[in-house]
Amino acid sequence: MYTSCDETYLQTNGPAAAKIERSWAVRHSHQAVAVARRDVKSMLESCGVGRDTVDSVTLVVSELTTNSITHALPPVTLRVAVLGQGVIRIEVVDAGTSPDVCRPANQPTDEHGRGNLIVSTLTSGTGQLAYFGRVTRWAEVPVG
Repeated sequence: MYTSCDETYLQTNGPAAAKIERSWAVRHSHQAVAVARRDVKSMLESCGVGRDTVDSVTLVVSELTTNSITHALPPVTLRVAVLGQGVIRIEVVDAGTSPDVCRPANQPTDEHGRGNLIVSTLTSGTGQLAYFGRVTRWAEVPVG
């Protein structure tokens, strides 16, 4: 569940500028992931984003917020921006340590280790930035 929601319409001249950006403070609870998916889906549908792109973005949001809640410390902030260049950028910021190491699933029955693969498959780019005790994990999904 979110403790706050802030919507900002950014007005800049650059082609990569956000047309619509929203950010939420996410509770440090796995139940908050479902709320994040629902709220992001609602935001994107209100912007007229197509169903396939909405599905991809909500899955990426789910993976990034779950990883943050599982492996990092609060506070967690989720930001979603519809960029002017046909890209949706997702950022999850937390009080994590340095960028994490991908631990792939070794067996078909492993319950963990597929999230980074899912994210990289659905996106045109991903990355991590560590600064001042905070880590930002980001991904960009092309609007299809």
